[in-house]
Amino acid sequence: MMIVLSVMLFSNAFAAKSIASGKCGNNVAWSLSDNGVLTISGSGKMWNYYRDKYAPWYNYRSSILKVIIANGVANIGGYAFSNCKSITNISIPDSVTEIGEYAFWFCTSITEITIPKRIKTIENGTFCGCESLSNITISSSVKTIGNYSFDGCKSLKSVIIPNGVTEIGICAFCNCKSLEKITIPNSVLYINDEAFNNCISLTSVTLPNKLTLIDNMAFFHCQSLKSVTIPIGVITIHEAAFASCTSLSDVYYCGSKSDWRVITIHFGNDQLINANIHYNYHPLGDIDGDSEITNSDLVTIARYIVGLTESDTKNAVEAYADMNGDGKVDNTDIVTVARTIVGLA
Repeated sequence: MMIVLSVMLFSNAFAAKSIASGKCGNNVAWSLSDNGVLTISGSGKMWNYYRDKYAPWYNYRSSILKVIIANGVANIGGYAFSNCKSITNISIPDSVTEIGEYAFWFCTSITEITIPKRIKTIENGTFCGCESLSNITISSSVKTIGNYSFDGCKSLKSVIIPNGVTEIGICAFCNCKSLEKITIPNSVLYINDEAFNNCISLTSVTLPNKLTLIDNMAFFHCQSLKSVTIPIGVITIHEAAFASCTSLSDVYYCGSKSDWRVITIHFGNDQLINANIHYNYHPLGDIDGDSEITNSDLVTIARYIVGLTESDTKNAVEAYADMNGDGKVDNTDIVTVARTIVGLA
């Protein structure tokens, strides 16, 4: 009995204790423990705070190391954890359907985030200034990436934007200085002003095939950008879209030379104009020639491998499905095409 009691006393002595608590929604409460864990629990929505200093834990922000949002909480309020620079870890359940504007603004110690599967919009400035963020998983439910949402996330090296996203906001990824690779799906219709401004490590980009314009300064000062693939549907390239892209040497254009000549290219795009233009570009993996690589192409390649294709299709497969350039089309190429479709190639 004495031994058991001693263990209990020892455990209680080191158990985390709440140092502050309160409400942060009509049916949502918060509690901060002395080990730096902030727990948000309850049901329904958190309140929006509009400025970081209005969050009830603002005076404790330097002590918050981890945030746990319990299942049942429906949203993360605007500015909720803004400027909480000591947070390194946050757990967000799938019950969360909204993350408010600037919710994690300048949370400079967060290293990774997974967007829950019911989020439709990454709001303006949500992760702006999260300079240690190196891994972001964006749910396939997301349709819009808001203005400045990842501005200044200078540790991000690779981002896969899921199929279904239709708009990338103003300066959404600007100043992501370590970003080397960005996968933009063909569902994207709008890439707004300065979306990738000052992404100085980005080396190549393939623009989605439904894009009709490239907005002002969209890729300004991407000084490592060597190549860009532009779809035939683009009719306008706005001011300084590719200004200061001093390494840009190759443009792969999916239309003809006459199609290129009718594009309105505004001033400040000298690097683009002076690059080597490759007309009538047909990307590897695009078997049916619709300027996108889809499951339909994957099925066609699979049918070819088992001998079920007709002569015309056979020629297209042999021309555009040899992904590794070894002179044959086999299961290795299928795997590469499949990875391309999901943004992993």
